[in-house]
Parts: sequence; C-alpha cells; structure tokens
Amino acid sequence: MSNDPDERTQIAFRLAHQLSQKSIYGIDEQSNTIDCFPFDKVDTYAKAHQQSAALGRMQEKVAEMIKQMEAAQKTKPVRLMLADVNDPARILSDHQNFYYALLSLGNEKDQPGAELNAAWYQRNAKIFAKLTQIAQPGGRLRVRPRLLAPAFRPKHTRFSAHRASRLSAVAKGTSAEGRGHGASA
Repeated sequence: MSNDPDERTQIAFRLAHQLSQKSIYGIDEQSNTIDCFPFDKVDTYAKAHQQSAALGRMQEKVAEMIKQMEAAQKTKPVRLMLADVNDPARILSDHQNFYYALLSLGNEKDQPGAELNAAWYQRNAKIFAKLTQIAQPGGRLRVRPRLLAPAFRPKHTRFSAHRASRLSAVAKGTSAEGRGHGASA
C-alpha cells in the first residue's frame, strides 16, 4: 500500500482501516467507452475557431487556483482544505471560471464546452446514484471526497506516499455523515 501513490490507496483505505470500516465501496465513475472529461475536443475547437486565448485565460485561472491549493496543503489540514473547496462562494467561483466559462466555446453546429459539462455532470449523477444505492436506513455513510476534480488537477500531481500518510492521519474529521454503511470513494 505504501508504494501506490494513488489517493484512494493513500487516504481512503488508510482512513477506512483507522475507522475500522468493514466495507468499502468504490463509487467513482470511470468508463472505457465514455470520456467523462473530453477536454481535447474543447481544445481542438478553440484552436480551430481562434478561441485559444479565451481557453488559455480559463486555464490560467485554474493554474492559479492549483498553485494556491498546493501552497495551502503545506500548512492546512485536509478538513480545512475540504471546507474551503466546499464553501458555496468558492464552488460558484470555480464553476463560473471554468465549467460555465467553457459553455462559450461552441457554435450552432459544435458544442464542445457544453458536451464537456454534460459528460461531467452525467459522471456526477452516476456517482450520486451509486451512493444512494448503497445507503441503508439508520446506518452511517462516510465518503472520502476529492480535493480537486480532474479538471482542476494536473495529471502529474499526486500525493507522495509520505505526504498522504501524514494527511490521512488528519483526515478523520473529513467524513461526510449520512445514511448507510461505511463507504469510501
């Protein structure tokens, strides 16, 4: 487990072990046939329609947000990081600066920005469906949320085993309480 840099291994499984969870359910939605984040189509469209500068401005905002989060990770516990990214004003700002901004990339024939949003929201709906399907009345449900959606997370950014191990010890307060038995995404 300590050699796998994936956040599910480094945080979710360790947290479940620390909390003596008997069951872990994977509720993330990934598909080999559906691209849940077709950013390449958005990029191709922007280049073909002289909108690369607009897309670049969106990406700069995301890059700045990531830079700020990486700096905050050095001093803030995971529970405070999660509180920050789940603040309603922050959610609205993040969506306006990226997801909603992507809606401007399209025309009457091609809508790559809208298609990316639709695919991402479909993914979220499937995750929520899986979550409600495992929930049991009177039980407890713990969900290990992600700090950043893939849209906001560079592919090369992963927690190191050492950093994640340290973070998982602080993560006890990050569970969302609900109905059902122990689960981790």
